[in-house]
Amino acid sequence: ITIEGCRFWLAPLPAPENGFPAGTVAGENAVDTKVFVGSTPRLTIRDTIAYGFRAGLIGNMAAYNLKESVDVTLDRVTIYDSEIALRLRGPATVTVTNAVIYDVDTAVRYEDNIVAPKIYSSTLGADVTQPFQAASSSATVIDGKNVLVLAASLPAQLSATSGSLAVQPTAFIDAANHDYHLAASSPAIDQGVTVAVDSDRDGVVRPQGGGHDVGAYERCEGACPQVPDAGPVGGGGDGDSGGTDPGGCCSADRSAAAYPALAVIALFGMWPRRRRRNALP
Repeated sequence: ITIEGCRFWLAPLPAPENGFPAGTVAGENAVDTKVFVGSTPRLTIRDTIAYGFRAGLIGNMAAYNLKESVDVTLDRVTIYDSEIALRLRGPATVTVTNAVIYDVDTAVRYEDNIVAPKIYSSTLGADVTQPFQAASSSATVIDGKNVLVLAASLPAQLSATSGSLAVQPTAFIDAANHDYHLAASSPAIDQGVTVAVDSDRDGVVRPQGGGHDVGAYERCEGACPQVPDAGPVGGGGDGDSGGTDPGGCCSADRSAAAYPALAVIALFGMWPRRRRRNALP
């Protein structure tokens, strides 16, 4: 299954609804995976925004709750205003690329000794209280490469030798307003290790200079070459749909092999998002 170009959100109910009082956040996750025993379905989530997953009906509330024997790839995703951005639970296999995460209690919570979740070419921005949290995962080693962290130092799960970097707000165009594109003088430019990530959060081809840039965005000026089907530069946005769309579903490509095995994908607050050039991450 491929979920692409979507916006997922939760917000307090403005009025009583279906037995819930006004003010209740009546939901749990943007995506929650469950599979049939003996199957390993594949799920791709791409060019998608999720926010508002906090103070709801459950504890450890996450935008993406990825568990059981599912193989998940998240590419070009933005997550903010949530308790947990990514809750990764064994025996799932998870690869995250070009993620922008900010304003969350925990960016990545990993559980049940999940094996080497991959976090590549991603940015942890402002107001991330806890970049990583281990829960029943003493054997887990995060496979983190080219992760850019707005902080005084790298968390223990990341290493400079694997291309990750801690930076100050001046490394970005406008960190105060959550624009995490790289400034012209950013120390993240060309400092990453070579990884199998051929585009950035905007779909711009990597690398653009002498090496991969660290973080979700590749520094590019002028006409930026894009990978096919990546959408316009500026994809990602700040959660604003840019219009008054009536609602509905996003692009979902259901492969014959994967779809029957994936029993439940819980989607709350889903809205098709119009692409906008020069939107915030």
